[in-house]
Amino acid sequence: MFDSAHSEAGCKELSQCPGTTRMQAGMAAVDGKVYVIGGFAGSLDSWRYDPQTDKWERLRDLPVSCGGFGSGLILYKNRSLC
Repeated sequence: MFDSAHSEAGCKELSQCPGTTRMQAGMAAVDGKVYVIGGFAGSLDSWRYDPQTDKWERLRDLPVSCGGFGSGLILYKNRSLC
């Protein structure tokens, strides 16, 4: 995290995403929260991150493993599209 109002503080590492190690997960920012959906390595788990509280919340598992998202929309009206 970099707070431009207090640049003298430099960068600060926030909490890492818990759960399965993954790559090429779908990510999107909606209503101030970050969603991490699926990913290669057989990931069924998905997460929502709130940067205001620096906390991760586990979402329902995906019905099938998915990953390798191209750039584009993975959430619409706060619902997963995968």
